[in-house]
Amino acid sequence: MGCCCTTAQPFYLSFALQDRSIFFINFKKNSFINLLKSTIQVIFLLLPLATSAQLLTINQHKFEGNNKTKSSFLSLFIESQEGDTLHIETLQKDVQRLINQEVLGNVTLKIDTLSSTKADVIFICEEIQTLLPIVYFGGITDNFWFRIGASESNLGGKAQKLVAYYQYNDLSSFFVGYEANRVNGSKWGYSIAFNKWSTIEPLYFDQHTTLYQYHNLAADANLLFNLNYRTKIKLGGAFFQEAYNKENAMDFGPDNVKKDKILVRLVVDANKIDYHYFYQSGWRNIFNYETVNSLGEQVPFHIFFNDLIYFKRLQKRSNIATRLRMGLSTNNDSPFAPFVLDSYMNIRGSGNKVDRGTGSIVLNAEYRYTLIELNQVALQSNIFADLGTWRQPGGGFDDFSESKNIKTFFGVGLRGIYKKAYNAILRIDYGWNWQNTNERGFVLGIGQYF
Repeated sequence: MGCCCTTAQPFYLSFALQDRSIFFINFKKNSFINLLKSTIQVIFLLLPLATSAQLLTINQHKFEGNNKTKSSFLSLFIESQEGDTLHIETLQKDVQRLINQEVLGNVTLKIDTLSSTKADVIFICEEIQTLLPIVYFGGITDNFWFRIGASESNLGGKAQKLVAYYQYNDLSSFFVGYEANRVNGSKWGYSIAFNKWSTIEPLYFDQHTTLYQYHNLAADANLLFNLNYRTKIKLGGAFFQEAYNKENAMDFGPDNVKKDKILVRLVVDANKIDYHYFYQSGWRNIFNYETVNSLGEQVPFHIFFNDLIYFKRLQKRSNIATRLRMGLSTNNDSPFAPFVLDSYMNIRGSGNKVDRGTGSIVLNAEYRYTLIELNQVALQSNIFADLGTWRQPGGGFDDFSESKNIKTFFGVGLRGIYKKAYNAILRIDYGWNWQNTNERGFVLGIGQYF
């Protein structure tokens, strides 16, 4: 705590809140006598403030620095109310909730005392860049893809998201989507999307591998409900047309498959992760259940998958990250099984959709260490382990324990990070199978792997 003042300057008391915020008390006095009175007042205020600020009540909340983000939107995440007793612990939680909305890089807390009993709470916001070009790309052996477009994650100053992009991954795809998480300040929201997804898919028939052109044309809509600050429920679905066209007519397998389908989904997203720029602490669980009905058929297809993610920040530069992904689907003995073994999705270095199954269990673990961190950019190293196992189409649960279905890869990587935008990270990883070193490769991408 320090003081530097003259009779013409206001007096400030400041101290740190954890590792990201500074707490200010501003006594607006101009004369030496009044300054002396303010200093005596600080002595009487300091002890209550250090415990629970029993002597101060909140007069009003103010936001500064939010040139784009609406104050009315930010107010939705403030738990402390005007007229409440000022508690530093509650205000710290308010600060973290504001940061977690992915439109603010940092928030500083300022307490402006109006009298011995009332104070204004001012949140000084550091906005991040939210209108961003999409220039994504990825690459593994024999497969390179790119995506180009634009995204806005703070449309209208209310964290509404608009995304549009074109992608080439052997075939052309595109996506346009919009999400309003909270409509008119309520707990309700919605999302809509339209996309065409086309890729080359390898399908496996006993000892044969056949390449198909896969096309999925879909219209998607969801209703969102924010149960609380941390938990969101999504209920919705899609109407889509799915087609598989064989690349080589002489290969093994059916020639063409084309079906119209209706999908219904339920997603429960409990997000307890706290963000501080690219560092993360806490956990998140995403439960996803879907049922798909092909028009003209009576038997629906069911699939569920669950992601449990945990982050722990160690000291200043280190982050531990883990993800446990489990999924099961209707156990049809079919080459169109939904869970794939793939470098982009689960096991880095394994290859491009090298196996399929009707169930999967995957554990990803990383140790991230920041080598260089400047005001706007950072360079981060990564050591990881990816372990997974699959249930074969039509197989039993004992497939999960069979060695031929288990993959264990280790690797290292680098992350180039731009701190002034959310998840603006260029990554490169190299993974290898410690039991078969012929299975290895580089994986390029945008954003953290999970």
